Amino acid sequence: MIISTGTGSTGWLFSAKRFTETEVQNTLEGLGFSEPVEAIKLMADQLSENTKFSPSLPQLFYYIREPILQQDFEAHWQGFGTNVEFLSELLDGRVSIDGLSSVDVGLGDSFTVRCDKNQALKTIKFIL
Repeated sequence: MIISTGTGSTGWLFSAKRFTETEVQNTLEGLGFSEPVEAIKLMADQLSENTKFSPSLPQLFYYIREPILQQDFEAHWQGFGTNVEFLSELLDGRVSIDGLSSVDVGLGDSFTVRCDKNQALKTIKFIL
């Protein structure tokens, strides 16, 4: 599971959710369409842009990259929220926080990630 702020939506979340040119081309070919390479790249870029969201949005986005689809879970593998609650069903797992720190989790362990507007991440854009 990836939980992201708007600031993080251009990094790991973007990489996990983005559409590749190969995926777009294979989908089009499966539907019986053939498009030039430039059009396929443009489609992949436009579809992938939908992954990014504003750093000022007071919500988190969660995304389960490799969901185990069950009837009661199918529609809940991604979405926005201000509180994301996690209950581990892993015997031996690990939670990584921005790749800098991590915590071991086991069966039954739980935690909540909250969006706090007073602790919003800020970004700096360098204009050269």
